[in-house]
Amino acid sequence: MPTPLRWGLLGTGSIATLFAEDLTHCPDAICAAVGSRSEARAEAFAREHDVSHAFGDYDTLIQSDAVDAIYIATPHPFHAEQALRCIDAGLPVLVEKPFTMNAAEAETVRRAARRAGVFVMEAMWTAFIPAVQRTLRLIADGRIGDVKTVRADLSALRAFDASHRLFDPDLGGGVLLDLGVYAVWWAHQVLGEPSSCAATAIRGTTGVEESVTATLHYEDNRQAVLTTSFREQGTRLAHATGPDGTLRLDAPWWHSPAVALTGRAVPPVMEAHPFDGHGYHFEAAHVQECLRAGHAESPVLPLDDTVAVMRTLDQVREACGLPAWEARV
Repeated sequence: MPTPLRWGLLGTGSIATLFAEDLTHCPDAICAAVGSRSEARAEAFAREHDVSHAFGDYDTLIQSDAVDAIYIATPHPFHAEQALRCIDAGLPVLVEKPFTMNAAEAETVRRAARRAGVFVMEAMWTAFIPAVQRTLRLIADGRIGDVKTVRADLSALRAFDASHRLFDPDLGGGVLLDLGVYAVWWAHQVLGEPSSCAATAIRGTTGVEESVTATLHYEDNRQAVLTTSFREQGTRLAHATGPDGTLRLDAPWWHSPAVALTGRAVPPVMEAHPFDGHGYHFEAAHVQECLRAGHAESPVLPLDDTVAVMRTLDQVREACGLPAWEARV
């Protein structure tokens, strides 16, 4: 067995909890340290998850010699600045989605990572879920022909709370970056970066968008139809359709347990791809493989793709008439 990679968690919220729990499914990884703005929260998290080191500020964690890589699990507006701090410290970093608030910030992080030669990847865990990977292989193998239409719904009902980060504009609130990023990533994986887009949004009382419907347009009359919302519990399905059939990722598609293939000339096929844990351990394992192989970037989620997704999110935001997020770095 290789020496376990020591992860440091920057943040103690729900996403950090899920990641820490899933590291138990990686035999060559340990959750070695956690950092928070509150020493009490860091110590409570460490006790709950059997973490050896707890720090009451982020910089102390980043400068610690107790970790080999950092997972950033803080609210969106802080991702870019914190990623840059990790890069400056020479620490490989996995940045929770959305990677940054906009494409300008993403470009700044990409440029810094490449200049320093430090591994950086967005934590788009969906890319490593077995059913999603299987679906992308079937598409690449031509099982449904040249894909013409992509659809994805990621709508999850959320009780309104003006103080919660999802609805707080000062914390990057809004459905587009929180949930819509998955749908845009899916469209990019199958069809690439769009040539144009049309979109509408419904804004809530705090001013952030609570529902978005977007159509991404591509050459040769291809399109992606994407919906995302805090106001309803949608189908939570994803489809890719070509002349020879449709591939469907079952709900919840972003960590789907199964993929279905329906076609004109073949009977329907359903493949189950169950897994243990929440699904975050697949991305952690991939980062570890990349680091041990000496990769400067992930071959599955290169930074160019991450920046392209952020560009599309910016375009959707503009098409909705929503104010642009100001770059902070």
